Amino acid sequence: MWAYEDIADILVVDMAPALLLLTGFTVAMYLREPVMGIYFGVSVAIFLTVTVAMSLKYVAPANVLSNDADTDMGGALDDAVTCNTVVKAFGSEDREDDAIVGVSGDWR
Repeated sequence: MWAYEDIADILVVDMAPALLLLTGFTVAMYLREPVMGIYFGVSVAIFLTVTVAMSLKYVAPANVLSNDADTDMGGALDDAVTCNTVVKAFGSEDREDDAIVGVSGDWR
């Protein structure tokens, strides 16, 4: 439900006014100077296509990797801090240090 509300807010509150404004400018330019209106409309379409393509190809995969590394780092820190007694009881401080160093390197 929250995901739907978030996407609805993005579409209605953030994107709809901008798209309406660009559409209105394109139509107004086309009615006044048809060549400029077509040029502006094509330019806007190219810009939106490149922006969406780059977001899907580069930003989204990087965001997924970042979220995964952040989750791993949080889990490793949680294990290291909350299981301190168990780690000391079994003498596995070195193993825990190696785990934190490995995960923090990936996170960085």
